[in-house]
Amino acid sequence: MTIPHKLDIIPLLDELSTAATAIGAVNTIIPITSPDRSSVKLRGDNTDWLGIRESISAHLSTVDVALVIGAGGTARAAIYALQVLKAKTIYLHNRTTANAQALALAFPEAHIKVLEAIEAWPQGVPPPCVIVSTIPSTAMTSASAKNVFPISSKLFEYREGPAVVIDMAYRPAETPLLKLAKEVGHNWVTVPGLEVLLLQGYFQFEKWTGRRCPKHVVAPTVRERYHGNSYGRTKSD
Repeated sequence: MTIPHKLDIIPLLDELSTAATAIGAVNTIIPITSPDRSSVKLRGDNTDWLGIRESISAHLSTVDVALVIGAGGTARAAIYALQVLKAKTIYLHNRTTANAQALALAFPEAHIKVLEAIEAWPQGVPPPCVIVSTIPSTAMTSASAKNVFPISSKLFEYREGPAVVIDMAYRPAETPLLKLAKEVGHNWVTVPGLEVLLLQGYFQFEKWTGRRCPKHVVAPTVRERYHGNSYGRTKSD
């Protein structure tokens, strides 16, 4: 399941995994057949958070300050992943502040602070070591404008140790956010949406089949198809 159906599908399912319940969004549906094969239940699960968690933990051992951009189903998965990674503070920014505030209330133990603007990072607040954008790349710009998310080079100020920026949008391959991180960031690792898409897909394969995903086959095939197609898609909210 992808946008805009990750929340709307929930009432149609028979049960939810622990992660999907906590996140409140579903991106994976698993048919579960009864032992006598007389019936099938549909179980909602979420692997977005696993892809995000793996993308962060591959480069960081701990997370202090993080920033999540967006307030949809994928933002929920990002917050859950950061909560599991024991992030000390999660800043949340969304074009509609009320939606960000409502999302923060859904995760009372995640240490979330709603950020009303990211053009100017708050004075005296350490810049994030993790940034996860969950919005379409077309909604982001380097200058303030109506109905877009402005991005600021201040987000990528130098900080000791490695830092990770993840853009869940996978078209284009280098989004405005990742491009800015490469231009002004000193030690930022950029993770494009395609890589997170692959990671969460490996977990989906395992949940559907009970077998480990043959990554050495899947990854080259997906990358080849991705670079061979010209259409625009996004996995962001």
